[in-house]
Amino acid sequence: MGNVYVFPGIPHLLRKGFENVAEDIFKGLSSRRFFTKKLYVNCRETEIAATLNSLVSEHRGVTFGSYPDLFNAYYKTKITLETTSEELAEQIVREARHVHINLMAYVVAE
Repeated sequence: MGNVYVFPGIPHLLRKGFENVAEDIFKGLSSRRFFTKKLYVNCRETEIAATLNSLVSEHRGVTFGSYPDLFNAYYKTKITLETTSEELAEQIVREARHVHINLMAYVVAE
């Protein structure tokens, strides 16, 4: 069995154990940063599906997610996007706002 690590539940011991194997776990991983944006939209996912599909088609290197929320009082759909370019993330948010300026409730950057 490979790629399986067992750590103790005591925070101090967990930290020490993790420090010992962190280099092995993360070696070979890219040092690229990822930028995530979350858009909270005050309309149903079906109402913005065409816009979402257009954004996805135009930005192949970006990961999009769409999450309807039937019971939230503040928004109806959360849209996420993740990319390695902060500028591109901002551009997509501007594009989405331009198309649906009256539908965007708020945007959260991470």
